[in-house]
Amino acid sequence: MKKLIILSAAAIMLVSAVNAQSETLVKNEIKTAKTEKKEFKEEKKHERKELRKLEGKDVSYQAKEHFFHDFGNAPIITSERSLNFDEFIFTNDGRITRAYYDADANLVGTTQMRKFSEFPEKTQQNISNMYILRKQHLK
Repeated sequence: MKKLIILSAAAIMLVSAVNAQSETLVKNEIKTAKTEKKEFKEEKKHERKELRKLEGKDVSYQAKEHFFHDFGNAPIITSERSLNFDEFIFTNDGRITRAYYDADANLVGTTQMRKFSEFPEKTQQNISNMYILRKQHLK
């Protein structure tokens, strides 16, 4: 009877030890999987960033065609290729405007320089309020 109790206790201890080791292995595998997933995401992000970069020094023919389709015969002052965009500087309604095209020659956006006084009064008030709030926040 004594041997049976000792044998049962030994069996329980063995099962506990094996279970503890398997839990440790599972935890280590989970940590490894998380680390690999993070590294994979970082690598994928880097690859996407590299793919967005445009090659060459001149703007693409497709971007020029899309520019003329989007803005008609607006006179181009300069056109250049930056790291991620084909950029056209041109005059639009007497204002100097910049248009940005991505690698697929799709218009991403345009920008214009404006004087503060040219904005509507309500917009000027909103900008002033945001500036005051930001200035107070920095103190």
